[in-house]
Amino acid sequence: MKTVLVALQMNAADEPALAWARVLCQRLGAARLVLLGLDERLAMEEEIAAYLPELLEESPPVAELLDYLEERRRLCASWAPRVETELRRGEAWKEILGASRELAADLLVLPRSLGSDDDLDGATMAARRVVRKAPCEVLCVGAAGPGKLLRALVPVDFSERSLGALRVALRFVRGTSGRVTAMHVFRVPRGAATKPIELEEIAARLERGLLERIQEFGANEPAADRERLEASVVQSSQPVPAVIAETARAHAVELLCIGSRGRTPLAALALGSVAEGVLERTPIALYVHKEKGETLGLLDALGI
Repeated sequence: MKTVLVALQMNAADEPALAWARVLCQRLGAARLVLLGLDERLAMEEEIAAYLPELLEESPPVAELLDYLEERRRLCASWAPRVETELRRGEAWKEILGASRELAADLLVLPRSLGSDDDLDGATMAARRVVRKAPCEVLCVGAAGPGKLLRALVPVDFSERSLGALRVALRFVRGTSGRVTAMHVFRVPRGAATKPIELEEIAARLERGLLERIQEFGANEPAADRERLEASVVQSSQPVPAVIAETARAHAVELLCIGSRGRTPLAALALGSVAEGVLERTPIALYVHKEKGETLGLLDALGI
């Protein structure tokens, strides 16, 4: 990993994002850390200066914001090999996407509370837009820092992308007592009710087979990583994002890792709905693993 871009709102929400960035640099490695300062109030100056100059006095002095960034640059310099800062004005989500492309970021860290819109039940619309459209991997964090990383949860569909997400999670818990749970959610096919086998027996067979497949899925990982890996299969008729969020809460998970499923329209639709659905339901940190340049979501899948 070369460049990690951290979106800062220039307030208390920055501390968890920086704490996660530190863990990222230590566990995944990064040659370059860029701190992107964002303050949407700065965007008002050109619009209102000609008509309401007195409101400019309420806008934050740029010098103070630059001092804020410099102070955090010095703190990060103790654990990141190379730290840069940049201050931008404008809508936060647009500036983040622009910066991630211009800086060729490999990973983007952003707070769930991004922007000025409110969403008390989950990530803001601005944060969801960035997760959907970012041309690189994304870690969206809440108010909680990484703690001791005792448990990570990885929903798997047995694709290469979900294997990549599993490997990311395993790297996060290396050197700790943490565990990674690879979970697959399934439901008994509707047509099973017409078969001569009891539905309970069908579900039991599916569960046994899926558990074996998860174990095979991680069989090629290093022995030390396999020791930290657990398999879980959940049968549910509920939406997959709801099952993931509830499982994460029940097991006190600190990190969710979700892998993308490719660039085809149906694959992008599937991942977009799952990742955004999880963001709407839980404040737990969410890492979206995808190929550089790949975007997610309905509009992206349809080419709009």
